[in-house]
Amino acid sequence: MKQFKIFLVTLVALALAAPAYSAVNVKMKGDFQNYFQYSNNAQFYQSLDTKKDSDDDDFRYNARVRLTWIAEDDEKKVRGTLGTEWDITAGQGGGTRNGPGGNFEGDRTNFELRFAYLDFELPFDHATRVYMGLQPAGMNEWIFCDNAMGVRLERGFGDWEAAIGWFRNDTLASGDINADKAEYADLVTLDVAWNINEGNKIAAFAYYMDDGTTYNGLASNDSLPVLTSFDENDSVQVYWLGLSGAMEVGSFFGSATGAYQGGKAHTAEDGSGDADIKAWMATGEFGVNINKAYVKVGGLYMSGDDKEDDKVENFFGIDTDNTLIGSVALLEFWDPTGDYAFYGPQLGRWGARHLYAHAGYEINDKTDVRVGALWFNADEKIDGERNLGYEFNGEVNYKITKNLTAGLAAGYLIGDDAWDKLADDGDGDDLWKVISRFRYRF
Repeated sequence: MKQFKIFLVTLVALALAAPAYSAVNVKMKGDFQNYFQYSNNAQFYQSLDTKKDSDDDDFRYNARVRLTWIAEDDEKKVRGTLGTEWDITAGQGGGTRNGPGGNFEGDRTNFELRFAYLDFELPFDHATRVYMGLQPAGMNEWIFCDNAMGVRLERGFGDWEAAIGWFRNDTLASGDINADKAEYADLVTLDVAWNINEGNKIAAFAYYMDDGTTYNGLASNDSLPVLTSFDENDSVQVYWLGLSGAMEVGSFFGSATGAYQGGKAHTAEDGSGDADIKAWMATGEFGVNINKAYVKVGGLYMSGDDKEDDKVENFFGIDTDNTLIGSVALLEFWDPTGDYAFYGPQLGRWGARHLYAHAGYEINDKTDVRVGALWFNADEKIDGERNLGYEFNGEVNYKITKNLTAGLAAGYLIGDDAWDKLADDGDGDDLWKVISRFRYRF
């Protein structure tokens, strides 16, 4: 007993003395969103049928909660990050414990572990920082914009910065002591950037992914125009090489990205054999700030593929962001759960030739507005037609308190010939969507 008391007193003393040696600061960040959407054809985002049916769903209400904890030593040499996310859809309870959680009583959860990583400064090279665990992949947003499990090293060289990373998406046969060597899905990344001066930057990237022997989220030129995925028994080795840049000169600003995609798909499409991947994309945006207003124009090109042969010519990414061009009606906008009609801003395997223009104005410290117009085209023709349609949209955002904001957005898509081709009866209906959002961030 005496020895135990001595141990207990020593433990308490060490605990009280610890802050004197190494202080750890813990902070929490939060993002609470409530999102309401009304559309004349909400089924479109699942079926890609542009014809409005009388029994189509039209209303959806979602809530998303993100909480992030960051623990950092007082010298900022070591940091641990844990991030969580709950997505809830009203009326969807789900048949299992891990469901959307939006039914009465909310007794199910749709939980996602967003972050679980450690980052620290190398003791023998203070300019290098290592990130380990489930973390932001830090890649070009047109290729991959989400989180991944792996290791990433970042280092600065004056005005230059470089990063290399390794991430793993899937492991087959692991956990079975009698299994053969596992097939892995590995992603290797290299990013280099030159920060010319404030607001001006040029970057290059090279990514390689071996998708193992199962479908792991890549889009391809499969015969299905929406799913556009390789068969689950296919294997894919793919790479992306690209350049990007951003500029700010006076009141003018802009950005651009160009990338080539190559590789090989060992696919069973059209019988047997391999398919060569040869695709590319380019996007650019240019704008000007005028006092409290801005105007910007941009374009996006992603090569398409209209043939089921031994070539994959439509550009695809791992997990791309389709909010970047400012569409409200057709593509994802504010939606916590995302729209599923298109895998990214491209129109399935048909690719993309989009043009857009937006203008915004800050009315006061609490209120800002924006209006926009977009012209959607496929790169390859859809049953002989390329013009999908024209979207006109707008939004208004109001700051209720320092951390609480409210927003309202609406978009209307006037369908053209290619839009009609997507309808079951060859005559698609125009698509419109109204969205409201309340967001609390701290």
